[in-house]
Amino acid sequence: MTRWEIYEYLLKGLYLGLWVFLALQVPQEEADLWVKIVWTTSWMVIAFVVVFLLASLWQVIRGIRPWRNWLAFPIFVLLESPTFIYTGILMGVVISVYSGNPAAEGWVGPLVERLGSSFEDIRHSFPSSEWLSYCIAGGLLLGYGFYRLRQTEEPRWRLWLGLVLAAALAYVAVAFLQRLEALDSPWSRWYLGIHLMLGIPFFYILSFCGEAEESEVEIMALCATLGASLHLLGFGQQIPGMGGATSFLVPLLIYYVYAVFLLPPLRVFKHVLRGYSYMHIGQLRVALGFFRRALKLDPRSRWALEGMIRLHRRLTPAVIAADAELARVVDYGLCLDRAGALLMHPPTAEQMREAEDFLALVEQKQPRLQARVDYLRTLADLHRKDYEAAAARLARLLDPSAGYDPAVRQEVLFEAWELALRLHPRMAEVGQAALRQPGRRMEAIAAVERRLRREPQNESARQLKRELYAELTESEFIAAVSPEGEVPQDFDYELTAQLGQALLDDPERQRRERGRELLRIAARGLAGRAVGLYVQLADSYEKDGEAENAQRALTMACQVAQQIGPRRLSEEQYRHYLAALQRLAQEAERQQDYARAISYWRRYLEDGGTAALETYRKLAELYGQIGDPLNGLLMVETALTYDKSDADLLRKKDTFYYSLDSKRLEEVREKVAPWFDVDYCVRKATAVLNAQQASVELLDWAAHLAQLAALMRPQSNAVRLVQARVLLRRGQREEGLKLLEDIHYESEKGSGAEEEAWYLATKLLGQLYLEELNKPENALHCYLQYKEYYKSGADTLYQIARCYEALGDWVRAMQHYKAVTGFEGHPLVWEAEAALRRLQEGSR
Repeated sequence: MTRWEIYEYLLKGLYLGLWVFLALQVPQEEADLWVKIVWTTSWMVIAFVVVFLLASLWQVIRGIRPWRNWLAFPIFVLLESPTFIYTGILMGVVISVYSGNPAAEGWVGPLVERLGSSFEDIRHSFPSSEWLSYCIAGGLLLGYGFYRLRQTEEPRWRLWLGLVLAAALAYVAVAFLQRLEALDSPWSRWYLGIHLMLGIPFFYILSFCGEAEESEVEIMALCATLGASLHLLGFGQQIPGMGGATSFLVPLLIYYVYAVFLLPPLRVFKHVLRGYSYMHIGQLRVALGFFRRALKLDPRSRWALEGMIRLHRRLTPAVIAADAELARVVDYGLCLDRAGALLMHPPTAEQMREAEDFLALVEQKQPRLQARVDYLRTLADLHRKDYEAAAARLARLLDPSAGYDPAVRQEVLFEAWELALRLHPRMAEVGQAALRQPGRRMEAIAAVERRLRREPQNESARQLKRELYAELTESEFIAAVSPEGEVPQDFDYELTAQLGQALLDDPERQRRERGRELLRIAARGLAGRAVGLYVQLADSYEKDGEAENAQRALTMACQVAQQIGPRRLSEEQYRHYLAALQRLAQEAERQQDYARAISYWRRYLEDGGTAALETYRKLAELYGQIGDPLNGLLMVETALTYDKSDADLLRKKDTFYYSLDSKRLEEVREKVAPWFDVDYCVRKATAVLNAQQASVELLDWAAHLAQLAALMRPQSNAVRLVQARVLLRRGQREEGLKLLEDIHYESEKGSGAEEEAWYLATKLLGQLYLEELNKPENALHCYLQYKEYYKSGADTLYQIARCYEALGDWVRAMQHYKAVTGFEGHPLVWEAEAALRRLQEGSR
């Protein structure tokens, strides 16, 4: 806001303050009410009329001719003479205030007497000096409040805040006035209400003519004053059935209606009127500013648009050359709009000249708009039937390398293509030649799509769109894809998908291929649906027996899904993705490309595929096909977590453990440790060794399992026990004995299976000491240790007795033989009794 506009609000507040002061000067007698009212308002009217005449004379001097429009002239004088109007109204209210002061009696008294009254009738009855200061200060403060409220930028906030403040100001004013003793009579309140109401028109004139754009602030103050006046006049009580609140509701209703329905067009009207007035006196730049402000407030204002057009008709290169500032603010786009309107239909000679003037002006002053100028000149050439010139201009417009400003060329590109392809038969050759150039069809499609976004119901654009898409090739589309892989944005991928899907089941093979081409294009732009579209393509290819193309389409479906992220796909697209992986894996297996099949199945599992058990089973089989028992074993072990009793998986497990290379296992020992089943190796090897008759092959299997287990748990008692038994079965007695001694003498018993293995090794070692190595004392040590095991029994006592007997300690031998006989039904009871008899006879 300018400094003068700030002063305007302060002066408005000052006027209200002074007028309230005058209204508070209630006459002493009821009969003098009208004398005082007429006196104060007369000065206001006289001062206003005088300054209005002076302002009118000034406008005539400036070049305004009132006889051209007698109705608009007074309004224009008000709008363009705010200094005069403010001076006159404030001068009138100041004279009214000063004339009631005793110091003015010398010159006011004779004047009042000539009018048939006396100075006492207009003398201020209130403590004038004190209240005048209050009213002036209060008025200026109120004006500053108006200024601050006007700075609220959001109109809606300003509207409702003004409504609340209007009600609040009216209520506060009434509450304050009712406390004054001078207003204790009905006629004094009536005088105050009438006096306040008479000041409203002058306040509105101040608001109407001010340079500051009228806003909700002024009508708020006006309605607050009106509400207080109506309440003082007893407006609500005078209407049957209405209460005192009516005095406030009526002004609030006026405020809302004026602020919402009348104020917006009134603002536009003021600017349009000023624009026309300044245009008539030749101040085009100032007029342009007012028209532009009017169009900003209401872009659909017919008056403002007509005024802007009329102003631009006066703009010639010579006029603009004479005013550099005007050249900077001229709306050259509007010049072109006007020229376009003139050339849209066959123009008259005068209209053609006017259009050419506009085009020449823009071409000279705004070269950036050359694309729009050339399009309109093409229309002009066609109207003149200069088809050769029109074709040359149109061909240049359709050429992206012609040097036009890209943004401006884009504005007329749709019209240019429409003209070349549909509107004029003599331009069809230009359009078809352009379409044959690389990238032109996609550019035309982009122009059509932009137009349809702005005008969805444009039937001409729809028709042109159908024609352009009908001949689009995949190579044309791919050429428009950026090097970074970004697809064109101004393109209807959804329509392309629909057209492609409609052709997939066409009886003609060529049309089916056209449908696939369109689907491939659509899939590039519809990332959220691309997986399903590629699967549709694969289905179509499979129906025609094109397996290779089907695989390629499924591969693209998977690649797109992985780029997006499988978990970010919609549920439907996610299902398509998993199905594509399955089909690719199955086809790779059919082609005996087991490695590729494995990669697809593994991806299927990693991305959340269902039927995990069967998928792991399939992977195990595929790893078996490529001779990778280690990974096959991993698949089997994982599958067994779903069903431990699956017979097929258990057979595969036997096979893979049998085929597993120990060197390979040693290389990855740490990686496979979490899932490698050492206990299985021990159990299987033990079962083979426990067999009474084991073939060489079975014994080799047990040795292989023992070796695998030893690689994973070299210090395990159970593993070393199996190794020792294998060595013993193979006849490697010393190596077997060494392992058993290491277990017994060097290892901890441990717990569970390890503890059981330690005791079994101890027992076996005792047996070897006693029966093969003739070391009864060592054997006795082992059997005594084994006796502590909870599984020991009669057989252990029997072996201990044999050790004592071999050592010559027959007494202890007999004690242990006798202990064996206590196990009734045990097979060794008879042998123990025989040994007892033998020892007893020998001791005689």
